[in-house]
Amino acid sequence: MRVPSFLLALAGLAACWACGDKPRPLFGDAGTSADTDTGPPFDCSTVPDAPLSVEQLVGPIGYHDLAFDNGGFMVGAGDMGSQLFKADSSGSTAPFGPSISGVQGMDYLPNGSLVAASSSSGLVRITPDGTQTPLNASLVNVYGVIVGPDGMVYAADNSILYRVNPTTGDTETLLSSGTVAPRAIEFSPDGTRMYIASFCTEKVFVAELDGNYDIVGEPTEFATIPGSCWEDGIGVDVCGNVYIPVYGLSTLFRISPEGVVTNYHQFDSATYGHGLDWGNGVGVWDDRILYQPQPYNGCTVVALDIGVPYRE
Repeated sequence: MRVPSFLLALAGLAACWACGDKPRPLFGDAGTSADTDTGPPFDCSTVPDAPLSVEQLVGPIGYHDLAFDNGGFMVGAGDMGSQLFKADSSGSTAPFGPSISGVQGMDYLPNGSLVAASSSSGLVRITPDGTQTPLNASLVNVYGVIVGPDGMVYAADNSILYRVNPTTGDTETLLSSGTVAPRAIEFSPDGTRMYIASFCTEKVFVAELDGNYDIVGEPTEFATIPGSCWEDGIGVDVCGNVYIPVYGLSTLFRISPEGVVTNYHQFDSATYGHGLDWGNGVGVWDDRILYQPQPYNGCTVVALDIGVPYRE
């Protein structure tokens, strides 16, 4: 069963709760579950050319990124990334752990801990009870964070791409090319390619990977988005389509596996979705919906039903 329509957020309510510090209602039908049925492989001929719906959520808080745990919570940061919040399926939003400075990218490890990038603390590991411990305190400029298919943490800081052991914090540099300027990364559905959203190059790059997820040769140009600078996130669906939100154009772009760029959804400057994450199918977080934080709209979250699940 798919998730029912979310309630539209009132503009005045969003302004009052800008990047809120209070518990807020989420939406109705708290007991409804997302579509988590297993079945035949997804039919990629059914992928729609535009979102099936675009709906403003009431409750969740998001700044530059979001993450979903296996307990039915959506995690996002408040104003300027200074506090993490959890929104649950029953409709309440509450602080998650102590305050933290400048949270950017985040992703969950297989063991249930969250890894988040902080402008003051570097990469931080956060246990399910909110306890924060440093993973690599020197990586204070990291923007994009993703846990790779190998369970390692990949972190990009607009200049360098790192791979970090989530247990020991040992860190290696995978890419330091000034031409590529890695800002955020993703993987192809089969794990043989890495897609790289760049910082102010108008380019999206692709790198071939070996069996250890090391980059083979040099990344090459995958697509060009004219006028793009701040490529604020990247995601890949099960059919190999690449999604990238671009701040300067207030646009979510979709790039086909062949590199064809389309304007998938146009925001305005206030409602722009900064970053993107699929729901994980736990609770109400539908696995065919892109959830995007909106830092310029009161740190709210918008849900785009794209009709296709994440690459995993």
